[in-house]
Amino acid sequence: GVKADLLDKTLRINAAGFVTRRKNVQTLSFSAASGTFLFSSPFGNEEGFEVELTAKPSANFTFNASYGYLHQKLAADPVNGPVNSLAPKNTLSVGAQYDSPALNNEGTYASFRIDGFFKDKRLSDPIQNASTLNLTTLPSRFDINARLSLMEIPVGGSKVNASVWVQNLTNNQKLDFARNLTTNVIGVFQIFDEPFLLTSGGPGSATRTVALEIYERAFLQTKIGYGATISFALFLIILAVTVFQFVGQKKWVNYDY
Repeated sequence: GVKADLLDKTLRINAAGFVTRRKNVQTLSFSAASGTFLFSSPFGNEEGFEVELTAKPSANFTFNASYGYLHQKLAADPVNGPVNSLAPKNTLSVGAQYDSPALNNEGTYASFRIDGFFKDKRLSDPIQNASTLNLTTLPSRFDINARLSLMEIPVGGSKVNASVWVQNLTNNQKLDFARNLTTNVIGVFQIFDEPFLLTSGGPGSATRTVALEIYERAFLQTKIGYGATISFALFLIILAVTVFQFVGQKKWVNYDY
């Protein structure tokens, strides 16, 4: 990387490139038998660079811009590693800030800042699912935020700052976050490892899950019929939730500002 101040320190440049090669990357997967679980992916490779510019042509104005590029490849086998990279390939930000001259003898001044952020098209679910891929493929988006501040206000012998700000100034309604609820909900119903290893369902029954209850009834208390009944009831619940989600998910939209 490189970091430099130019033009009598009115322009600053930060730039860096990176290459990473990782093996046995812990990542997320899902199966109908085990639910959501962590396992070791064979490899993860990333290459990219980042460039940041900051310009201060006068005492009152500051401008900044940055660009980042990322090429990420994870193990492509859906059994031995994840298929989806969740990071956008291109990101960009631009901003400008104006700081007014002092408004009083105490050094109070006004500050106005506006920023724009761009994110490339990306995926939002680490588990590729053909039926929901169009819902969890997020479009590129550009958002604008603004802030107005009154700085260094004297209050009782000290100084405070007061700000008002607006996020998503252009009311951008493109989807910014999505998850495959079907696999996530099934995974929640099948949580077993954490309470079994860490709390054994305690204190009391505060962390007792349905999967843990099935295990204790069927294998520890040898009540096989009881455990089978709970398992069948769990199957019906998961089936009902899954059918409900598949029927209604095309109409669900969740915007994150």
